[in-house]
Amino acid sequence: MDGRRRATLRAAAMLGMAIAAGIAGTAGAEQGKGPATATGEVRRIDIQQGTVVLRHGEIKELGLPAATLVYHVAPALLRDIKPGDKVRFTAIRQDGRYVVTAIDKNMLP
Repeated sequence: MDGRRRATLRAAAMLGMAIAAGIAGTAGAEQGKGPATATGEVRRIDIQQGTVVLRHGEIKELGLPAATLVYHVAPALLRDIKPGDKVRFTAIRQDGRYVVTAIDKNMLP
């Protein structure tokens, strides 16, 4: 098997595992309580889509393991936030998606 095909198969397998982990991880999250406050690192911001990618530890209240996830957020909450910032945020599970309701880089200990 050539290197290119092997890389494609490896990428497909990793994507399948990521999807399966996401499905398993969100099954319990619907039943989780909220809102939940956590700390994390901003990985990416998309103002147009109203999303932020956060890497965080376990969030028990939402039934989430440590992960890097896309959260929906009001663009106005992101005006002072940039990738690489360490933040404290509050999130809820709403209509099948995770939503950040507050985020602040100045509230860390």
